[in-house]
Amino acid sequence: NAIADGWRDYQPANYADIDGNYGGINKLIIYNDVMYYLQDAAFGGLNINPVSTVVDQSGSSIVLGTGSVIQDINYVSNSIGCSDPLSVIETPKGVYWYDINNKKAYAFRANGLESISDTHGVKSLFNLISDEVTESFPKIVLGYDYRNNEVLYSISDMTKTNLGETIVFSESINKFTSIYSYYTPMFLNMTNSLLSLNPELGERG
Repeated sequence: NAIADGWRDYQPANYADIDGNYGGINKLIIYNDVMYYLQDAAFGGLNINPVSTVVDQSGSSIVLGTGSVIQDINYVSNSIGCSDPLSVIETPKGVYWYDINNKKAYAFRANGLESISDTHGVKSLFNLISDEVTESFPKIVLGYDYRNNEVLYSISDMTKTNLGETIVFSESINKFTSIYSYYTPMFLNMTNSLLSLNPELGERG
């Protein structure tokens, strides 16, 4: 019942600069209550309004903070990033994305940053992805199947009659398990289901 909308009230000093040499911010995503950002060639986290709780002599909790919104910027990598916001997905276990510059699939999970395409034996498969990119057919889009705990990498290939394929990574066994003979230009992640767009219908508008 506030008179003013505080969520859209931005103070002039409530901003923080990142290194523009790595490109613009292409995706903001939240994992484990921390906001991360992806640039063309960098990946890092934003320390937004952190607070700590201490107990005074009477046993009451006191919340401490500096009053700043973005208090710190931490780069996880300044050589790995993502240029397409559709190539990033957040799951309960981590953040997954495809880096077109390095032609690798990455995951940021409890054990840190890892190239899962290298460590799980599909490096050559991701290296074969065509360099052709169009607005109608993005390079690669990611989706997450909550029922089966699977990350889906749908890869477009304009040189094939079936438009592309979808590679499946299982979080349950931490392995790439399947390749499906279909492609979608966009996944729609719902609470209890995963939808995908028909690429042929999308092409016709």
